Amino acid sequence: MEDPQFFIRARPKKSTLPPAPKKRKRDSKIEEINFDFTQREEYLTGFHKRKVERIKRAQAENAKKEKEEKIQQRKEVSIGYHYYLDG
Repeated sequence: MEDPQFFIRARPKKSTLPPAPKKRKRDSKIEEINFDFTQREEYLTGFHKRKVERIKRAQAENAKKEKEEKIQQRKEVSIGYHYYLDG
């Protein structure tokens, strides 16, 4: 009975921790990144300026369209008036 074949080996205990993440090899390192802080500040603070500029451009375009529509209406009224007088 003391023969080693009769003894059962204990199972290894499983870890309760999740497996460690695999590390990737980095091919090349970025030496340095340089920021132009004035351009960065202009970009970050310029959202409101650009929005106001878009609104003003749209308002100017709408005003131009309204003016053209008024001119067109005046022409139509004028043509109708002349047709009334001639007819």
